[in-house]
Amino acid sequence: MKAVNKFALTAFFVGVTIFTYLCLKAFAASFTHDESFTYLNYVHDSAMNIISFSNYYTNNHILNSLFMKYSELLFGTSEFALRLPNLLLFCVYMIYGYLLFRKENPVIAVSVFTLLCCCGQLTDLFGLARGYGLACGFMLMSLYYFIQLLNERKTTSIYLFHLSALFAVLSNFTLLDFYAVMLLIYNILMAIESRLFPGRKYKPVALNKIHIIPVLISFIVLYEPVRRLFKGDNLNFG
Repeated sequence: MKAVNKFALTAFFVGVTIFTYLCLKAFAASFTHDESFTYLNYVHDSAMNIISFSNYYTNNHILNSLFMKYSELLFGTSEFALRLPNLLLFCVYMIYGYLLFRKENPVIAVSVFTLLCCCGQLTDLFGLARGYGLACGFMLMSLYYFIQLLNERKTTSIYLFHLSALFAVLSNFTLLDFYAVMLLIYNILMAIESRLFPGRKYKPVALNKIHIIPVLISFIVLYEPVRRLFKGDNLNFG
């Protein structure tokens, strides 16, 4: 059996085991205070009010509130139904965790994938109706397409990187740091590359023009929620 197939089988076994555990926990565990607060204060608001962050309080993880809203419409009111979006994002998290390491040494790939999926404090977030699990899933997806962008420079990778990073931010505003840092790292790596390969010059404007449209779209989507975040001084929460 090929090494890659051994990794695929191990990843599948680990993934199914942890996903089953999370589903059982999501079904059996009562709502936490924060989950209840989200449900009572945001889920039954209009989609536009949720997206625009009209009730500007950091407990409103925008994408999570939206997903909870529509999951309830489809599957009814239960802990499991309201936590289902985060459970599904754990599948996304595992898929991109697998894709990130599938070409590595099988021992390293299995070890890292297992660590990604079995870190209790992290994976437990996917069993809650909050934005943290969604943010982690979209962040790993964004990281994968960022690496693809560096390797292949394909337009598809550029837009998928920005889209998944935007979804990560809409899941939890702390991922604004991740989004900004990834763009900074891109420029740093391009500058280093220009030093290593004499034929390549670092031209910031030319290199970053491919990011102008997706960054502009992200700015338009995030402007009002982030403006209200600052207006309410919610960054000082706690």
